[in-house]
Amino acid sequence: SHVYAYGVQCPKAQGIIHLGATSCYVGDNTDTVTMSEAMKVVKRKLLNVISLLSDFALKYKDMPALAYTHLQPAQLTTVGKRATLWINELLMDLEEVEYRLDNFRLLGSKGTTGTQASFVELFDGDSQKIKKNIGNSTTFFTIFSVALCIIMLLFNNTLLKLLSVPEESFKEAKIYLVICFLGIPFITMCNLLSAILRGLGDSKTPMYFVAIACVVNIVLDFLFIGILKLSAMGAALGTVIAQSISVFLGLLIIRRKKLNLNLSKSDFFLESFTLKKNFSVGIPIAFQDGIVQISFIIITKIANGRGIEMAAAVGIVEKIISIMFLIPSSMLSSISTFCAQNAGANLHKRAKKALGLGILITSISGIIISLLTQISPESLIAIFTNESEVQQFGGQYLRSYVTDCIFAGIHFCFSGYFAAYQKSLLCFIHNIASVVLARIPISEIATILYPQNLFPMGMAAPLGSILSDIICIVFFIIFFRKISKTDKIILQNE
Repeated sequence: SHVYAYGVQCPKAQGIIHLGATSCYVGDNTDTVTMSEAMKVVKRKLLNVISLLSDFALKYKDMPALAYTHLQPAQLTTVGKRATLWINELLMDLEEVEYRLDNFRLLGSKGTTGTQASFVELFDGDSQKIKKNIGNSTTFFTIFSVALCIIMLLFNNTLLKLLSVPEESFKEAKIYLVICFLGIPFITMCNLLSAILRGLGDSKTPMYFVAIACVVNIVLDFLFIGILKLSAMGAALGTVIAQSISVFLGLLIIRRKKLNLNLSKSDFFLESFTLKKNFSVGIPIAFQDGIVQISFIIITKIANGRGIEMAAAVGIVEKIISIMFLIPSSMLSSISTFCAQNAGANLHKRAKKALGLGILITSISGIIISLLTQISPESLIAIFTNESEVQQFGGQYLRSYVTDCIFAGIHFCFSGYFAAYQKSLLCFIHNIASVVLARIPISEIATILYPQNLFPMGMAAPLGSILSDIICIVFFIIFFRKISKTDKIILQNE
């Protein structure tokens, strides 16, 4: 009768509402959802009553009252005091309601007697789609990474000339790029493994990949550059080897996790439909990131035109900054995942709180990192080089650039929030504005006005981030105002 009643209310679901499950499974799960929604209403009403009683208790806190109980007068009290006792009982009720809400559990998606096959049918064959996506992505990006590696090796000299690499460092730069280009397949595979795990709901393991790769990279940089004096070759080897180790560990972890994907050879055959669907999501994101990376290439070209010492200083600082940006980058992914879950549950205020907390964490960490770096930025540069001029220029550049750790974290958090609400266009707009209106022009102007000082050029990054922050705040105010109006309409209907 339950299944029939639900089918009448939602005719489109009649064909699938009972698929692969007993009526008890359908009824019990629906009752759980209904009770959960009802408890949310009760919680909201409890909070309202507690708030009103609090105002009442404060208003009459000094009004004396003599109670009468058990056929005799009770002890003298106040009306406000009696109201606080009522509030106390309601708070106990609220605590119980919140506990129940936090611990509601649905039955598994297999049903009580339903088969897994029937639920695959219910979810429109998603398991096959998952396998196809993984197989097609693996095949495509393996071919793409190898092809890109070959192309970049063939046009290595042309690329270096386009970047205006100084003649003195041309040989070192060529060795560095050759090794990095040979490592493209490993870097691609590392990102692919991380994407697969995130898509399957595991966001922690990819974070471990990044952490391990960073630690190994730093250790190898000390070994190859500091001890063995391999300079550019050592930096490239450190990066590629670190990524290779990360890939090996990734494959080992996936194997041990026993994901039961059961991929077949046919899953690895390229299909136009699957690729088009992946490209429709991936290309806009890739284009956005590509624009940002192009800006870094242009800034590198500007730095290369200022002499070998300044070019080396800029390269070292970019590497240090990439390590310092681990916290904002991680926060972007965390906020995107957490806010997406809450957006789906219409818990928009909770998503907003997560955004605020993320901004607070990244801002505080950015301030601490910036202040510590200001003490002696040249010491950090000295880890990578013994040349005094490079240390001096690197110190200038890092002293101003490091302040971007404060401001970049803010728009990183906003980007995660907007991505959670499928508003990636907003991320694209503020990134493009930052690159076109701030980073590139300020770097060019600083080069012309201050040819012997990298401090002004380093300000391009934080100023670009400040512009992004302003744009994000404006977008957020407009966007959240729309969400708030929607919430008010829902509450009124309830």
